[in-house]
Amino acid sequence: MRKILTVGACVYDTGVFVEKMPKGNEDIMPLKKTERISGFGYCTAGVFSLLNLPYDLCAPVGSGVYGEAVRRQLKEDGIPFIDDSETAGCTYTIIDGTGRAVSLTAEGGEYRFRKEYIPADLNDYAWMLISGNEMHGPGRDELSDCISSFHGNLLFRPGERGALLDLFTLDGIYQNHPVLHLNRNEALTIARTQNHNLEQVAHQLHKETGNAVIICLEDGTVLYHDGSETIATEPFGKKVIDESGMYDSHAAAFAAGRLCGLRPKQALSFAKEYASAVSRCETAVLPAAQRDVFRKKLAAEILDSGQDKKIR
Repeated sequence: MRKILTVGACVYDTGVFVEKMPKGNEDIMPLKKTERISGFGYCTAGVFSLLNLPYDLCAPVGSGVYGEAVRRQLKEDGIPFIDDSETAGCTYTIIDGTGRAVSLTAEGGEYRFRKEYIPADLNDYAWMLISGNEMHGPGRDELSDCISSFHGNLLFRPGERGALLDLFTLDGIYQNHPVLHLNRNEALTIARTQNHNLEQVAHQLHKETGNAVIICLEDGTVLYHDGSETIATEPFGKKVIDESGMYDSHAAAFAAGRLCGLRPKQALSFAKEYASAVSRCETAVLPAAQRDVFRKKLAAEILDSGQDKKIR
């Protein structure tokens, strides 16, 4: 089986749970606070590690108190990382009673991409997952070059910042025909449209990228369109506690399913279950106790698809 390469940050995060989001300069009392590691790199690596799939993580971890905390957790989790001398930053995430999360980022070296971070032979990888946050940093031109030289399956998860990239940069990414993975706000922003019909937005974005578009909603509903089929999944059916790692985990679980030969509908079903479990955690990744549960779920999907002898 070929590997997955994921490019994204692992960052120290303070999660603050509140009853409702503050408005203006309103003072509020938090219900509770948690210190954790988050970021696209950490969330996606957490999925591949838990599922025991072959992957490499391109994530620099810097110096300072935040960098040391991230480094300790990654070592404990067995997740690979790249040592970097720049001072690490952090994030602050506010989560309200509906699970909606809003983050403030104090950037550090974890968002600076360098070409030497990428493995020499990209032919080893069937999938590459890219976060839009890295496309905002000073190394975005080098990352764009790496994307252009990759000939496997590319998944681009823009995030709120990536959805605001200039059209020239987006066009360069789209020329590599990425699978786009978005939430509602990101989809509307990146499409540059006043049309709030998400199915039409998905069709528009598919025409621009020539590949599948996945739009995830707050309740777990997903709209998928790849030009030949449109799939709409049901919502989670369970309360979302924290959506912080939900979208990144959904993207990674979908890519994991496709790596294992699942059809899009099956991969979406598996990703929905995985993301639903993450949304009910107060950490950005699932605990090790869930390892056997989701390995068995993935194995069952593979057997059901008849792909157990044709995994690519």
